[in-house]
Amino acid sequence: MLTALLILVLLPVGYWTLIWFAQRNLLYPAPPTSAAMRPPHDAEVLWLEAPEGPAEAWLLPALGQNPGSSAPGPAILFAHGNGELIDYLPDRFGPARAAGFAVLLVEYPGYGRSPGKTTEDSIRRTLVAGFDYLAASPEIDPERIVAFGRSLGGGAIGTLIGQRAVAAVILQSTFRSIVHMSRRLLVPAFLVRDRFDTIGALQQYRGPLLLVHGDRDDIVPLVESEVLHAAYPDSELVVLACGHNDCPPSWPDHWRTILTFLDKHGITATAKATP
Repeated sequence: MLTALLILVLLPVGYWTLIWFAQRNLLYPAPPTSAAMRPPHDAEVLWLEAPEGPAEAWLLPALGQNPGSSAPGPAILFAHGNGELIDYLPDRFGPARAAGFAVLLVEYPGYGRSPGKTTEDSIRRTLVAGFDYLAASPEIDPERIVAFGRSLGGGAIGTLIGQRAVAAVILQSTFRSIVHMSRRLLVPAFLVRDRFDTIGALQQYRGPLLLVHGDRDDIVPLVESEVLHAAYPDSELVVLACGHNDCPPSWPDHWRTILTFLDKHGITATAKATP
């Protein structure tokens, strides 16, 4: 009897100890640097100043933009999923750039060529640095900066909107919190080091919100966006026929949905965001 009780006590303690030390490796599976690619020919490679060290970012200018124009335009700040690098992303943003949006792809500390340790705090500080760079740029209208995050990047955007005023938020395949997601692995809340409390962040947000999710997502289930939508009734929820890593099925169609949403809220290359 005592042996059985001891085993019942030691098993969860051992599991929780393993989770405590391994969780960041599980949450941040950064691809190897051998998977890195060269930036597009028209991208500006930036090194953002952050407490963890310089963080790489690629600024993709709006297509067809007149270099001599003095009128600032809108921008999208994008935060990627936990198994990606900014290197993978530029081709996805052609329609947004053609519509007059500049795009800033921000790399996480500890990912790609960016030094530092990947944590919720270090990601937040890096995204804030990216936002501040855009807001200070004479080519960018600080009132038309859109925050867009996919998967873990959606949780990362949640940390940004608590620090800076963005014109709109787009969350794709995003969870309500890591604490909630960890329950599927029988991990109690007190063990979760990086919480990414998206639903808590949205309670303080008052701007336009678009939620996009696949109905066959078996990594971050659709119910996560449904809960976010219910907690933020003014949001829009678009459900697509896809999973987690194959969503959306068509990026051009996806951008039509996003650009229509932004246009409805006055965020275009020719109009300022609605106050």
